[in-house]
Amino acid sequence: MIIVCALNVIKLTCIGYTWFLFRKGAKRTDQTSLESMEGDHSLVTIGDAVASFLKRADKYTQDMPLVSKRDFAKGRWPNCGGDDEVAKRYRELTKAQRWGKAPTIRRWLFTVLSGSAAFGFVVYIVVHAYIILQVYQLPTNIKSLFTGFGVPQPYALTIANQFTTLGQQTQFWFTIVVANLAQLGVSAMYFLVSGLIAVMAIADEWSHFIVERKTLRLSSPHGIQRSSYMLLLPFKLSLPLMGGMSILHWLISQSVFVIATDAYVYAGTQATETLTAVTKNDAYMVGFSFPGGFLAMIMGIGLLVWTALLGLVNKLDGKSIGHTGRKLHMPLASSCSAAISAACHRPEDDNAAHLLPVIWGRVPNTDLWCFTSAKEVEHTLREG
Repeated sequence: MIIVCALNVIKLTCIGYTWFLFRKGAKRTDQTSLESMEGDHSLVTIGDAVASFLKRADKYTQDMPLVSKRDFAKGRWPNCGGDDEVAKRYRELTKAQRWGKAPTIRRWLFTVLSGSAAFGFVVYIVVHAYIILQVYQLPTNIKSLFTGFGVPQPYALTIANQFTTLGQQTQFWFTIVVANLAQLGVSAMYFLVSGLIAVMAIADEWSHFIVERKTLRLSSPHGIQRSSYMLLLPFKLSLPLMGGMSILHWLISQSVFVIATDAYVYAGTQATETLTAVTKNDAYMVGFSFPGGFLAMIMGIGLLVWTALLGLVNKLDGKSIGHTGRKLHMPLASSCSAAISAACHRPEDDNAAHLLPVIWGRVPNTDLWCFTSAKEVEHTLREG
């Protein structure tokens, strides 16, 4: 616990120092000044990236209307494209899009495979406990299985013999590491799942700009610009994720834990104390609990299923096109900076767009599909 607390103090100190440097730099910036356009490099939110490209257009993505992150896949850059190419991209954007399309297939696979590996570890603990129960002919009904939650039962001393050849100090530290490996796995899963959800949340916020005019959400807002989320994600996503992971960490701690055993010998009837401690025979083992492991398995599955349902059920916003019943969606940029840049080539006279409420669409009488503060935008291809 002392080591954990010390590491958390170091982590909080780093977070505090980073926040101090960030706020110190933010106070010196003015997004309306030319110096800010050259020196403000805060890119924390999707709004930061959009504001940066609106202030200073990227020449490398110019004349690339309606391109998405898929067009930049595998390091290839799309052609500027003629009318036929733009029309093809436009048709693609009229297809229904869900949150799950925002993360790459590789990210989905890596998260699912990592979750499956962690799931397999917990299943091993649960099955191993059940087999031992049967070997010792102990009751395996529901009531008996869930007796002694978080408490080491006599039958639940696993991989104890493997450590008997180690010295006491080595044995102590080794069992601590083994017992907490599952906690490390859960922490890694948190980063994977939170990253997956963050990409989907970015896509959701991005898609709103086609149907609603609003200001950008920045890490250092100015004027009427919106501030970033306190937990970097909307509460409806961050609170269930953090709450679920906290419960999972606790359940894991009630599933696998360190057991210290004290050794005694019979001192005889004539001795003052019937038992005499033999400290050289004290040992440390890794214990497990069936109910803790089973509940941890259910909670882990629940979190993964919840994440998958977020991607499968939720749809990205779109703008209805006339009376066709179809909707036009924004090009899916996710965290691809090139795709974001391509959507930010505003009209030349709209130089304060990043400070004002903006909407994405085609500027009337032009071929510009971009974020703009113009009063009106269109969402159909330009005729002719």
